[in-house]
Amino acid sequence: MLVSSAVILLNKQILVEDGFTYPLTLSALGQFASAIAGLLAAKLGWMQLGPAPSLRFFLTRLMPVVACAAGSLYLGNLTYLSLSVAFIQILKVLTPALTLFVTLCFGVLLGDRLAPEQMLGYAVSVAGFGLYTYAKQQTYDLRRSPKKAQ
Repeated sequence: MLVSSAVILLNKQILVEDGFTYPLTLSALGQFASAIAGLLAAKLGWMQLGPAPSLRFFLTRLMPVVACAAGSLYLGNLTYLSLSVAFIQILKVLTPALTLFVTLCFGVLLGDRLAPEQMLGYAVSVAGFGLYTYAKQQTYDLRRSPKKAQ
């Protein structure tokens, strides 16, 4: 969670404060760095590459996932241009609770039963973040990003 929060703050700094308004390029740089690190690890013998997928598999299975992941990264970084970091953090923290709610609504967990410990964990997480947000409501304006001092 610490690294994720640091990335959010860094992306906000780059995209808004530094004026680099190209969210797709910023996302691509991160993916490019990951690809280079993976290839370097393979060349150094730290990991072994698997066989290359067939063209059909690549086009029908991998490309849709790649396109959706690229879109997700682009749209995620695009939000930094118009939303405050505080609001982005709220959305990020509430994601597990929303995921649980949707899975329960659509009956995804029909065969499984949530353990009381799991429900307690979700409740404590959501309640804790709710209290934090309430305590900070005077500090943050969730509708816009804070302006730089002139």
